[in-house]
Amino acid sequence: MIINTKKGRLEIKDVEIKCGIFQGETLSPLWFCLALYPLSAMLKNDTDGYVLKNKNGNLERITHLCYMDEIKLYAKTKYEMEGIMKKVEQFSKDIQMNFGMAKCRKPQWPTRK
Repeated sequence: MIINTKKGRLEIKDVEIKCGIFQGETLSPLWFCLALYPLSAMLKNDTDGYVLKNKNGNLERITHLCYMDEIKLYAKTKYEMEGIMKKVEQFSKDIQMNFGMAKCRKPQWPTRK
């Protein structure tokens, strides 16, 4: 992992993980947030999602919201949602963290007649 700081670049070599942290342990939310930050940054730079006007009249894109151990994804169309979910699923596989994609709740998209 490489972290850019004001004092320079910090590189952490490979870490051998011998045991996981169980849900409910004190460090669990911290490690979850650390693992989720790269995904959040990746989704923030995505072109999908909703464009909203903030209170200052500026446009902002929203693709996701994170809270505690939850992530909520936003998309305008079923096609966009499938794309965002594929990115999350691939990220989950890359870091070997199970996000439980199979139990995600998906909106009922209107069918075209």
